Amino acid sequence: MVIRLAGSLYTGFQLNSLTNCAMRYNDQSSSHKHNTVVVKLEIVKLMNKYIFVILLVFLSMGCTRTKEVNYDFEYLGQKKPEQKPEIFAPGIISTAFHEGRITFSSDMKECFFYTVYQSNDSSYKWATLYTSFEDEKWMFPEIAYFSGIYNDHAPCLHPNGKVLVYQTDRPIVEYECKDKWNFWWVKKVDGEWSEPQPMSQIINGHGNVFGPSIAANGNLYFTREFEDGSTKIMLSRFENSAYQEPEVLPNTINSVRSQFDAAIAPDESYIIVPVYGRNDAIGSTDYYISFKNDKNQWSELVNLGQEINSENVESGPYITSDGKLFFFQSYGLMSDTVKNDDPITYKDIHKMLKSSDIYWVSTEYFSKYKE
Repeated sequence: MVIRLAGSLYTGFQLNSLTNCAMRYNDQSSSHKHNTVVVKLEIVKLMNKYIFVILLVFLSMGCTRTKEVNYDFEYLGQKKPEQKPEIFAPGIISTAFHEGRITFSSDMKECFFYTVYQSNDSSYKWATLYTSFEDEKWMFPEIAYFSGIYNDHAPCLHPNGKVLVYQTDRPIVEYECKDKWNFWWVKKVDGEWSEPQPMSQIINGHGNVFGPSIAANGNLYFTREFEDGSTKIMLSRFENSAYQEPEVLPNTINSVRSQFDAAIAPDESYIIVPVYGRNDAIGSTDYYISFKNDKNQWSELVNLGQEINSENVESGPYITSDGKLFFFQSYGLMSDTVKNDDPITYKDIHKMLKSSDIYWVSTEYFSKYKE
């Protein structure tokens, strides 16, 4: 499907053209040089508030089935990176939105990730997006069927592709729960996703929980917030078809007051942990890695270096079910400032919106950190 807006043609994955429209507005409205800064700020405010609404309009008009979205099967037709991180699917998944925590099904035909947007009351909200490979093409990302009302983010698929766990502030009515953030899950039965249900009180109801990550054996790794405000990485083992009482991972993993949203390797041989406030950090929050030895002991965390970490914030890591690729969220490209006397560009808007992108790299990158 093609949409005509302001005299230009727009297809499903051409949301970036909206910024070109904004730049044309800048050219037409800035007859006096001293108005340039004001125009820039107004454009940013307008886009920050309404860009997600534009996405919803596209979806409601049927762009989810556009024939223009025709990418090769695996990873939306993107060439796999080697040992240097690259932005994943620029203009398709990584756009001017805030994107984070991407997760793929084991057959690579379904993909969930989340975005952040500004609602009508000016508050920021999270929504989980979904795209799938159907009829030999990838569908335009749409709001996941369980999302769009509450804050839903940090989706994580079980490596078998049949269970999705996500973080949400959706109220729990099935049992008493005082916490704002809890885990809900959906399950695929006979090829169809079920209605969302809260996870059991073994997981929920003992402090806010964040950032689920699931190993191939079903073990659930996640973050729990404690009464003193600290956050720690937890493990709930999946045994006898049920999750067991969570345990706090050792101090080699929980090394400071704030670590969160860890990603476990499918075989549990290593774990990637975003950590805030360590002395050896490059930015405020960095990715660290810890390896498990043959005695099931975790090694000390090691910073993943400047190729992955930046001076800004990193979070939302994910390791594919085959263990070959590492996806992560970063604000790393937004470190440069925008000069007020320069003509505005798309990259300028991207910087001023301070949006995050999803990056990916081969997990072979981690081999140099293993003792």
